[in-house]
Amino acid sequence: MPTAEAASRGGVAARPYLEGLLNDHDAARSALTGSNFVKRSTVAVVYVCFERQQLVRAALSALFRSEGLQELDVFISQDGGSNYTIDLPAQAVKFNLVYLRHPVNLCPGQHHYLVKSFVFDIMGYESLIVVEEDNIVHPDAIKVLRGLLDLTVNDTQIGLVSVNDFDNHLLINTTRFGSTALRVAVDLGHLWVFGVHASRYHAVHSDLRDYFNLIIGKDYPNIDQPPLRDEVAALQAAKGFPPGMPLSQDAFFVHSLQKAGYTRRLTTMVRLFEPVGWSGLHFREDSMHFYQYFGRSMFSGRVWEEPREACVTEEERELLAAECRERLHKLYQKHLGRDADEGALDAVVKRLLSGEMNTVELVHKMVASEEHQQRHLSPSS
Repeated sequence: MPTAEAASRGGVAARPYLEGLLNDHDAARSALTGSNFVKRSTVAVVYVCFERQQLVRAALSALFRSEGLQELDVFISQDGGSNYTIDLPAQAVKFNLVYLRHPVNLCPGQHHYLVKSFVFDIMGYESLIVVEEDNIVHPDAIKVLRGLLDLTVNDTQIGLVSVNDFDNHLLINTTRFGSTALRVAVDLGHLWVFGVHASRYHAVHSDLRDYFNLIIGKDYPNIDQPPLRDEVAALQAAKGFPPGMPLSQDAFFVHSLQKAGYTRRLTTMVRLFEPVGWSGLHFREDSMHFYQYFGRSMFSGRVWEEPREACVTEEERELLAAECRERLHKLYQKHLGRDADEGALDAVVKRLLSGEMNTVELVHKMVASEEHQQRHLSPSS
């Protein structure tokens, strides 16, 4: 049996709290937002966090610098189980803001379900934008996601919109493509900074509820261990999801969207956040390995144009491919002293157009390669 402390921090004690909120939406609205809150927007922005104080302060300061945020309703949803109470930045008073500090530890699976249900079922918003704790957002990230949500409201393929996990600015003309997004597989990438329509949530609500009913009150931090691991895997199989997929709520969400026919997402071509989550919810590793894979930077410019989908025409697709090839040659010349071979060019272009390209990882492999090392050891280099 888990100790009382482990049970509290593992989400085991969350059942009465969650059931109370989800079974009476009117009471939940009053309990969570109070009697004075008035909706001003059809879009809710939710910053989801726990207790890493320095990170939360930095992330909130960045979020409150977001272009257009004052037009939206903003919520901070802090998981329970911590003694940390957020000291809101001074600029918080500029926003229609509610700080939700849950009294019990929900853990990510239950917390993310509650956020969606709160926004769509309890509060009745039309769209949700989520920023997870360990991301320092670009000033234009929220504005771009809102624009992409407007763009895709009637698109029968698009399940969600997201900010790209990967920093590929070395391979693209950011002046031309900084405001664009690619149509890629819905299960490609994380849900660190993303947006979703109410219609998509309602289309998959029964699946999400099945997952929630399975995990509620259980030891979610040990989801990768029996018995919960096997129970979640069995539910995934019953839904027809692919074997071996991650056990997380996020993975269940995107595969539920896929099953409902929402097989694609729009993801930005430039990265509009700085990832800082090497010791947090998603990764438990040293910072060196995290940053070798994800890098540290985000798009350094601003997004002035209206967001749009990239490569809708064959002409633009060919232009993006040509610019990618040219820039890849320059990377090869810089690190390996030669042009890229045709196989590498074709592979990188294909991965870029499909949303799978990670230029940070590519450059790291170049620099770590024997070819690079030999070149820099050579007297003629």
